Amino acid sequence: ITIGTQPANQNTSSGGATFTVAATASASGTLAYQWQKRTSTSGRFSNVSGATSASLALTGQTAANTGNQYRVKITTAKGAAEVTSSAATLTFVS
Repeated sequence: ITIGTQPANQNTSSGGATFTVAATASASGTLAYQWQKRTSTSGRFSNVSGATSASLALTGQTAANTGNQYRVKITTAKGAAEVTSSAATLTFVS
């Protein structure tokens, strides 16, 4: 699995933000995605429920969400080694 485009930091004033990753697998089957979030105070990443595609669309974000980081873990059904993207940060701008 190769990540060609890492998720980018996002700024939002409307409360919406989208993180996207582009990855390819060489003869290893279909890619499976699991987005994860780390809040600015938690220190560790946890899975975002239902976030299993190449993009993560957020709505309703507020200043309280500034500093949250998002990354995605990518695997395949054929057992390719798991790859984790770099983390991207959300910033709410008023």
